[in-house]
This record gives sequence, C-alpha cells and structure tokens, in this order.
Amino acid sequence: MDTVGALQDDVLQRGCQATYRANGRRLLVRAQGSYRDLTDGNALAYAWGDALFGISGRRGLQVGGRLEVGDSRVDSDRYYAPEGLVSVLGIARFARTFAGRSAVEVEAGVGPSRDQRAGERIVGRLRGAWTRDWTSRLRTILTGEYGQTPDYRRTSLGVSLGYRF
Repeated sequence: MDTVGALQDDVLQRGCQATYRANGRRLLVRAQGSYRDLTDGNALAYAWGDALFGISGRRGLQVGGRLEVGDSRVDSDRYYAPEGLVSVLGIARFARTFAGRSAVEVEAGVGPSRDQRAGERIVGRLRGAWTRDWTSRLRTILTGEYGQTPDYRRTSLGVSLGYRF
C-alpha cells in the first residue's frame, strides 16, 4: 500500500491486474481491472474502461467517456477502500509526438460519481505525461496526476528512466 497509515501498520498487498488497449485510426479503447488481497484482511477490486474518438481536423485531440467501478470487503481509515464506487466521466485527451523523440499527453475528465459512504458528487481527474527518447535505448518519462472520488483525493508525480537492452 502507498499511504502513510498503511505503511505505518505494515499493510502489504498481493494481487493481479489486467490491461487492454486497442488503437484505431480515430478510435482508442482502453480497459483495466485489478484485484488486491491485503494482509489486514481486506480485499480491493477496481476497474475502468473508456472509449475515445478523434476529432476531425483537430490533430491529437480525442473526446469520449469512461466508466469506473470499485469495491472493498471492509472500510479502512488507513487507506482508500471504495465501497460501491461508480463514476461516469466525460474525457478529453490530447496526445502528440514531436520530431519522433518527444511526446506529450494530457487528459482531463469530469462527471458524476457516487459511493456508499459519501453519496454523489461531481468529480474530476487530470493526468499529464511527457516522454523523451534521448537515444534509441534511453528514455525518460515525467508524469503528474490528480484524481478524486466522492470521499478521496489523490495526487501523484512520477519520474522514470528506462534503458532498453
């Protein structure tokens, strides 16, 4: 787990995740599902799927929708454990490659969300990524993300360095 409370309590997780992505000329379909068993006896299940369509005459711009669902065995005050989460978001995405070596991707979504604890609210998410291929083997990726559900907010920043063999 990646929250301070879960780390302090030594809560560990074991699970699996599956991801699907299909690119067409003007259509992008993505889905992801995960299941995690935790050492405190809880279990978390989360899945989302979306479809994005390219806008004619607007290179790199796509719009569409996303459905997110999540549930847990029990509630926790140490980490986010959704109870009956259902979100439906309108999504806008811009992705573009520059000179074959750099790429930028920005995605934003907003829509209604509800869960059993907090009821229904309008929520949003924002994600940005910059990828740079320095050589044919060396790549860096910078990411930032903000998201919310009716009773939880998350922010993350990431930096990765990859080397292809």
